[in-house]
Amino acid sequence: MNKLIKLLILALILLSPTADATTLKNKVKTKTKTETSIQSRRILASDNTKSPIWKISKNNKTAYILGSVHVLRKEDYPLNKKFDEIYSLSQTLVFEADLNGDEQPFSAPLFLQLGIYQNGEQINSELSKESYEQLLKVLKEINLPENVCNSMKPWFCSLYLSIFEYKKLGFDENLGIEKYFLEKLKKDKKKVLSLETVDFQVKLLANTNKDVQEQILVSGFKDLLNLKEFSFDIVHSWKTGDKERLDRLLNESLKSYPQLLD
Repeated sequence: MNKLIKLLILALILLSPTADATTLKNKVKTKTKTETSIQSRRILASDNTKSPIWKISKNNKTAYILGSVHVLRKEDYPLNKKFDEIYSLSQTLVFEADLNGDEQPFSAPLFLQLGIYQNGEQINSELSKESYEQLLKVLKEINLPENVCNSMKPWFCSLYLSIFEYKKLGFDENLGIEKYFLEKLKKDKKKVLSLETVDFQVKLLANTNKDVQEQILVSGFKDLLNLKEFSFDIVHSWKTGDKERLDRLLNESLKSYPQLLD
């Protein structure tokens, strides 16, 4: 599977753990008071610092939910020691998508088939005049040719620009939290599952309508131009379990586009 899937989830590089925990908690339905003893809480590390981990317990069974950052820098290590603690307690690891594979970024045929115009169209035909002018301005500010996204559909252009800028800052998908655990799994006999496929992730983005794709692209421009401060703040908040700040950082740019939060 394409390693780029780590960057595809929700069309963002970084994911907030808040939604994962809330979704799981809301999906659990119980019939009696005894069965309602489901507990969801952040786990505190032994040094009393918070971590982006939730513990879900029911009927003597326990699951841990870890909010993930898919790309990190060497400087972001060592990670919170609580990560290794819950790993050692777990018999099964469940990733959002299958992250194994050796393909190079953007080499998967499905990405090219769905992310690149096949009939000679260009991105300016899909964007409003205002959005296209914003795109050209952003490309100039990050020192990319103004025609670099011409053949890309808006969702793919958004992904491409994000990856380009994150790599300039030293972020690497091979240093992400999923890769960290996959390396540990090479010597440990634990069961590995995934919730989604690469095809599903790609098609989810590619099949959004034109207006939503434009909103995805434009909503990321502000973060893209302030990526250094934004990304470092995200990682720090993630490592320290500051879910309120994470929520604010990840959703601020989307407030003007409520459709993307549905």
